[in-house]
Amino acid sequence: MTAADRGPVVGGIRADRAVDTTTRAAPISRRTVLQLAGAAAVVGTLGGGLAIGDRLLSRPPQLRERVRFGSYVEGLPHSDQGLLQFEETVGRKMDIISWFADWSSVPGADEHRLAATGRPLLVAWEPSEISGDSVLRGAHDDYLIEYARAARSLPTKLYLRMWPEMNASWSEWQPTDRRPTLMDSEQQFIGSWRHVVDVFRSEGAENVKFVFNPDASDGAANSNVPGIWPGEDFVDVLGIDGYNWGGDEWRDFSTIFEHMYSQLASLHSTAPVWICEMGCSEGAAESDKVAWLEDMLTTRSFGRLDSIVFFNTKKERDWRLESSPGALKAAQRLLG
Repeated sequence: MTAADRGPVVGGIRADRAVDTTTRAAPISRRTVLQLAGAAAVVGTLGGGLAIGDRLLSRPPQLRERVRFGSYVEGLPHSDQGLLQFEETVGRKMDIISWFADWSSVPGADEHRLAATGRPLLVAWEPSEISGDSVLRGAHDDYLIEYARAARSLPTKLYLRMWPEMNASWSEWQPTDRRPTLMDSEQQFIGSWRHVVDVFRSEGAENVKFVFNPDASDGAANSNVPGIWPGEDFVDVLGIDGYNWGGDEWRDFSTIFEHMYSQLASLHSTAPVWICEMGCSEGAAESDKVAWLEDMLTTRSFGRLDSIVFFNTKKERDWRLESSPGALKAAQRLLG
């Protein structure tokens, strides 16, 4: 259990501890009620629980009991054999299907085949070598219109992660004037984002939803996320990417995600939060990843978190849920 699960300590009182209802609770002073109410506001952001007197304000269930799960596996969208094998391995059908695409692709037969399963589709839409200036000038409008019309015909929702991880210092489309990138400024990024959304809306692509998806990292060279926020009217889902890289960078789930989660939740009052990419490397011992998965999937924090999408592949690290026998058994037990 993480510190976020336990809840804050206010005035010497643990905020998630229920009072024993078998005896009559002592009266609570007005000051204590106000202190606890303040704790409730803090706990509510991450999704904890609060006891006032002899009444327990309900906490959300564990993540594994209330969020949807999805995955990227190699081969998508052209082949779903890897996805089917992954689902059979972990013993659970994924709720969301994810993949990566550049600005030359348009939804076609493969996307319709996957959409026919009725599951939402999540696409990391990466405009490599395309400048924000050219987007604002309308140089890609013909392509955007073609894409919007093709997406409109899909029999399911299509979630577009436009310019994913745009805040990160390694991103080629990071909005910054500190180094040459495809985005010259924060305002150029905001304008480009809004332009794309406007094109899709003008084409009636109501099933297309837009995911504002920064990386969870907060390095000094990263862009300030509030400074590149397009506005509530132009964002449907708040997304986060984050990884536990292991070694000297070993971090638990809450440490990776809680800062960006809170920041995004403050920018949009109602939009759901998705973890659009995540993975955990193997630790020094096999049990390290097992414990990490257990901690993630049993936490009661992150009350607005709606979906978790695994980056289930072996790339910089072995991010797969089946990276070891122990990790696989944990995933089968916790996701089943």
